[in-house]
Amino acid sequence: VTAFAAETNQSFVKDELAADGTSGPFRLRTAPLVRSSEVITIETRNRFRADDVVNVRNLNRYSDYDIDYTTGEIFFRQPVPATDKALNPNVIVVDYETSDDADRGVTAGVRAAARLADGKVQTGITLVHEKDGASAQQDGSTLVAADVTVKLDQSTELRAEVASTESDTDLRNTSGEAYLLEATRRTEKLNVTGYVREETEGFGLGQQASNTSAIRRIGAQICAEIGVSETANGTDRSIRRLQAQAYRETNLSEGAERTVADAVVTQDSQAFGASVGLRAVSEEFDTAAETRQSVLLLAGLRKTFLDQGLSISATFEEPLALAEANNESTLFPRRAVLGLDKTLGKTATLNVRHEITDGDNASGQNTVAGVTWQPRGGTQVRAATDMLTSDGARRIGATVGVDQVWQVNEAWTVSGGLTRRANVSGDDDIRDVAPDAAAGPLEDGVRSPLTEAEEFTSAYLGASFQTESMAASGRIESRDSTSGERLVATLGGAREITKTLSFSAASRYQKEKLHDQANREQTDVRIGAAWRPRGEGLVVLNRFDVGHLKEDTVQDRSKIVNNLAVNAMVSKQTQVSVYHGIKHVRTEFNGASASGFTHLIGGEVRHDITKKLDLGFHATWTSGDANGTQAWSYGPSIGYSPKKNVWVSVGWNAAGFDDDDFEAAKFKQQGPYIKLRAKFDQNTIKGLADQFGFGAD
Repeated sequence: VTAFAAETNQSFVKDELAADGTSGPFRLRTAPLVRSSEVITIETRNRFRADDVVNVRNLNRYSDYDIDYTTGEIFFRQPVPATDKALNPNVIVVDYETSDDADRGVTAGVRAAARLADGKVQTGITLVHEKDGASAQQDGSTLVAADVTVKLDQSTELRAEVASTESDTDLRNTSGEAYLLEATRRTEKLNVTGYVREETEGFGLGQQASNTSAIRRIGAQICAEIGVSETANGTDRSIRRLQAQAYRETNLSEGAERTVADAVVTQDSQAFGASVGLRAVSEEFDTAAETRQSVLLLAGLRKTFLDQGLSISATFEEPLALAEANNESTLFPRRAVLGLDKTLGKTATLNVRHEITDGDNASGQNTVAGVTWQPRGGTQVRAATDMLTSDGARRIGATVGVDQVWQVNEAWTVSGGLTRRANVSGDDDIRDVAPDAAAGPLEDGVRSPLTEAEEFTSAYLGASFQTESMAASGRIESRDSTSGERLVATLGGAREITKTLSFSAASRYQKEKLHDQANREQTDVRIGAAWRPRGEGLVVLNRFDVGHLKEDTVQDRSKIVNNLAVNAMVSKQTQVSVYHGIKHVRTEFNGASASGFTHLIGGEVRHDITKKLDLGFHATWTSGDANGTQAWSYGPSIGYSPKKNVWVSVGWNAAGFDDDDFEAAKFKQQGPYIKLRAKFDQNTIKGLADQFGFGAD
């Protein structure tokens, strides 16, 4: 039995954004965010079945993306491709929390589970009641669920789940149910799955994905190995398989229904592949008079030239018969996909796919081209500029530049990609029974990359150069679509002048022209310097930021900020830190203008009482000449170091303030605070592993 309870005014939000082949910005629909509450993943969803998630990639802040918690803007270190090489769309899923100016509520839950029959049967119930920041003056939300899993043998498993929710909040007043029945059997040569899944509209506590909401799916699928053969010299092995499925999708909110059945026989070897099969599709929409049907012949060929590292492929879907003209399924028209994969060196591959669709209700062209790099061991390696040398003590003060993909040689790394969609016919009658509801970065509303009318071309090209003492990288991205244009240029670099002195710089330029919004142009430049002696000498850090944002007829804003921090050990037990910040902002908004300076001066003294215990006191003063305001932050703190390279402190600010532009103001809000700092390197990790018994003998 597991139980939990939390008192909070924070609310959960889930956003799903359609990737478009660029690095951003992608804007969340709710801001500001609770810091560090976001969980970002890239889901690759089956282009024909949005609920079938082909691949999931979890991302980490700083190494994969940067986020502005105030505005809700996300910038990725690499462009996120619109699709994978099989033309399955990529969706950026962001789970995060927001803090509301409302009374705190209690969210609590309990989970009770049991294992029976020597672990062959697992069952449980879940109860959750949520009263968060969106439940002010409301009853909140409740979930009740039960589940059971039965393993009939090592290969066969049965699973059942049922759940019900009710929500009474400021955001929604809904109720819904969901259930799942699934049976699977997996052996060495046979995989069989049967399932029934339904989520009514209004089910969930806000965590449900758009690709399953208000949809009922019933179906079964089978994959069976039907033959294996080898060449006479044993150099190549060919496997024949039968893959078949049948399923029905019902849109519970619109009354539309789609039934699909297909069967394909494939033969694959290292040098050659072929497939042939049939697919039948029947669709019924909200009016009984509107039906669509498709019967298609499926065929595919692949030839790999091993000595040249070249693979060429082609797949075809050709309609065989129709009940009447102009009633083809939108998702399953006449289709041809041509592909090329060429190895570049030992670890990189150039991937190109071009699709042509020519149907009664869907016609167009899609092109995807890019370079992937998969080194030995199967782990993706990124060429970042955060670490310039192999010495863990010599680090550049800020992560700058952008990631690339293909390592050309020891110094140069490059990346590039292209995604294009173009409509051939302008009179397509596009209808989809269960469209994916991921929103595009330049548009609002439902966007289905397979069926949407939006035409676009996105492309990017980047390069980076890195040596022992310097690194630089840059990338230019462009997206041109029927709803607007976007151009993004990013450039960054870092240089170690000596073992103690280093500089870094980063810049980003972004220009957007949207057809239904004001044109937007933004420039951000950051320059950093660091003086870090290896001993206990004077440490000096400085960062200079310049930003400019212009939206036609809306606003014109410029900002200059400088942060300076100096740290010195005045004795073996006493450390003194001094910092200074200055900011100038000029704003014109809807015809009104304002400008002014803000100053910040502060310092901190820390004294070691023992090797593990220290005391500190800090004071910071800030003033703004535009409104004549002044504010202080001051208070004591006590620090404790339980182990080497680990330090925790508890402090109290008798008075306080907050300013996101000044790095030194992060812990200056009034009230208590806790700081935790830990240093990790190869020796620290080894020590922890030895301590917990994971070290090598």
